[in-house]
Amino acid sequence: FVTVGIETGKAQVARRAPVEALQKWEGRTVIFVRAGDWIEPRAVQLGKRNDRFVEILGDGVPLGSMVVVKNSFLMKSELGKGAAGHDH
Repeated sequence: FVTVGIETGKAQVARRAPVEALQKWEGRTVIFVRAGDWIEPRAVQLGKRNDRFVEILGDGVPLGSMVVVKNSFLMKSELGKGAAGHDH
């Protein structure tokens, strides 16, 4: 037996990112983007998607940006540490 996949069409998109780069942070969908020596969350609006990639609408993530893909949840947890206050 063989499993066959049929391609029904290809969609051209201006910007895309791997689905695993997406994170939820403060109620928004974000992608962590390298900005100089820092990594910062950028809120994104999503378009078409398949099981591997999602279209990024708007200009929140410029073309050619370096984004965190693997273990991006670690970036989110680091942000959470910074937001937690230390009361003494």
